[in-house]
Amino acid sequence: MNRMLKCQLANRLLLLAMIIISAIILPTENEVFAFGVERVFLEMQAENSEQVVINELLYRRRAAGEPEFVEIFNTGTTEVDLGGWKLSDSEKGATIPEGITLYPGAYIVFTDQRSFSDPSASIHYLPSWPGFSNAGDAVVLKNAEGVLADSLYYQLDWGRPKAGVSIERKDPSAISIDSSNWSLSSAPFGSTPNEINTAFRIDRESPQIRFVRLMNDLIHIAFTEFVELTDLAR
Repeated sequence: MNRMLKCQLANRLLLLAMIIISAIILPTENEVFAFGVERVFLEMQAENSEQVVINELLYRRRAAGEPEFVEIFNTGTTEVDLGGWKLSDSEKGATIPEGITLYPGAYIVFTDQRSFSDPSASIHYLPSWPGFSNAGDAVVLKNAEGVLADSLYYQLDWGRPKAGVSIERKDPSAISIDSSNWSLSSAPFGSTPNEINTAFRIDRESPQIRFVRLMNDLIHIAFTEFVELTDLAR
C-alpha cells in the first residue's frame, strides 16, 4: 500500500471515529454532540436477559418502615429463571434467591420490607436491599452470569414523586434510561405493584428534532427523546 493510500485510509478511519464519538446522546438533553470519551463500556446481553426490564420503582418510601420496591416485567415469550440474579444500586446489591421464575407477560416485585412481601402474589423480600436514594440513583439488574439485563439512572427531575408514589415505565420496549419513558404513578395508592402501570403507553411517535447547528465542522442535533443510531459507517 503506497503512502497516498495509507493517508486516505487514515483519514477515513479518523472521520469514522469522529462520527462515532459525535453520536453520543446526553442522558439529560438527548443531544448528539462531539466530546472526549475517557472510557467506553460494552456489556453484552445473554439470551433471554434482554426480555426482562425494570418496570416500576418506588424509591421514596411513604414513612419509616414502609416499603421501597422494584418491579420487573417479562416482555418475552419464554420464562426466565431469576435465581442468582442481582439487583443493585450504584454501590451495592442484593442477590435474588433460587426458585423464582418470571413467566412471559408477568411481573415480579422485590422489596425491602417483610411486611409488604407476599411470595404467593409474586412480591419477594430481599434482605440485602440496596437502598435507593431519594436524590437519584442507579437501578441495575444483572443475570446470574453477571450480564446486564436492564439498568437506568433516575434523577430528581423524573417527576419528583411525593412520598409513597412510584415512577412507572410507559413503554416496556422503549429505552430504560430515557426520562421521557417514565412518569409518576396516578394510582389511588401511589403505585401499581404487579399490575399494569397507570402510565403504560406504547410509544408510536417518532422523535422530533429540537434544533440543528454546525459547530467545528460537526453537526449537533438535539431530539425530543433518545434515538438509536445505526449504520454510521454507511
